[in-house]
Amino acid sequence: MKSTRRVLNFTSRIAIEMSRVQVIAAENESSGSIKVQKLDLSGYAIADGSPVVLEAITRRDGKIRVELGSTPEPDLSKELRVSPVFFNSARVRINVLDSTGTGRIVASIEDVDVLIPEASGVRSLLPTLEVESLVHRVWRLRVDSDGFCLEINKNFPLIGEVVRSPEFLGMVMPDVIRQIAVSILNDDCPVPEVTKKKWDQLFSSVYSDPQDLRSNEPDSWADEVSEALSGRHSLIIGLQNSWGEED
Repeated sequence: MKSTRRVLNFTSRIAIEMSRVQVIAAENESSGSIKVQKLDLSGYAIADGSPVVLEAITRRDGKIRVELGSTPEPDLSKELRVSPVFFNSARVRINVLDSTGTGRIVASIEDVDVLIPEASGVRSLLPTLEVESLVHRVWRLRVDSDGFCLEINKNFPLIGEVVRSPEFLGMVMPDVIRQIAVSILNDDCPVPEVTKKKWDQLFSSVYSDPQDLRSNEPDSWADEVSEALSGRHSLIIGLQNSWGEED
């Protein structure tokens, strides 16, 4: 007799679609914040009175959370306070808990992209600029007194989509990040000290340097931080939040 194998699903947790969520960040001189700007749970089989929780994990702050009230109308005015810069590397998720108080997660979304509005006071660490001067090159990292800027060739079709594609993020961005890491170690780097400090903090948030490679083997350190950061595609897209075209 032919047997039929049953595949059991032990969880009925609902996966919230990314298009239904928007999380934004803001920063001032002493602190940063993360808050939910949009959360659309309509159409999901979620009972009224289900608690909604915003969580973030950063190397500096550890795991922090804030309760956003409950469905059907969670309180989106509440925010998480995090260390400056480190919201860039935060792993953010939203959980909806069982309405009966068991603490069971009934719906969730992991690794939510943190957007940085232009009016938030946060300057992109890696703004992207479409330019015409690259001829046959696809991209170039510009390093000057304004900071780092990823220049991309506006004459290439669909260049905006290409730069955010998994192929570009996985094959090109490691080299971009490595160039930035090498630059901040250079005493002659023209980038403002505050920008170098923010990149240094970001690198430290994704890579622990137990062997002090930065001082002893700077090239190896640049390779390590590039590898550690380059795998965080949503984070890199967040760093490129400022996008423009050459006048």
